[in-house]
Amino acid sequence: MLHPTIGWPIERLLLHLNAASDQVALVSPSADMRRRLAIFICEQCGTNEVQPPTFTTAEHHWPSSWTTWLAISSTSQESKSTDAAPASLPYAAAAFPKLTILIDGPFAKPADKLQWSTLVRQPGRGPTLRLQTSDTAEIDAEAIAAIAAVWPI
Repeated sequence: MLHPTIGWPIERLLLHLNAASDQVALVSPSADMRRRLAIFICEQCGTNEVQPPTFTTAEHHWPSSWTTWLAISSTSQESKSTDAAPASLPYAAAAFPKLTILIDGPFAKPADKLQWSTLVRQPGRGPTLRLQTSDTAEIDAEAIAAIAAVWPI
C-alpha cells in the first residue's frame, strides 16, 4: 500500500515515524505566519525553536529563508541530534523532521509564487501537512492535530 499523498509505502512511513528526528519544519514564504504558528505550537506543545539541520538535502526541501524548525520533546525516546551525519545513521533520512507543515502565504514578489509552487510539489520530504488557508484558527487546529498524530501522548 502506498500513502496517497506522499507516495511512500506504509513500511517506509512507519520507519520514518520511528527513526526520523523529533522535529517539525514549518515552511512558508511568510515569516509572520511562521513566527505566529511557531509561538502557538511552542505554547501548546512545549516545543523549542532550534537551529536548522546541516544535512545535504536540507536546503532543497526546507529552504532556510522559509523554514522555522521546532524540536518536539519525545516521551518515548531520547531526542536525536540533528548534527549527526545522515550516512552514519541506520536510517538515511534520520536527520529529516518527522513532520513538515507547509503554510501557503502571501508572496513578497511574483517569483516567490513560482518557487513555492515548485517546492510544495517536491517528493521525498516525508509526512507533510499543507495548509492552503489564511484562517489562523484553522491553521492552529490542523497543525496541533498533525503534531498529535505524529507524537501521540
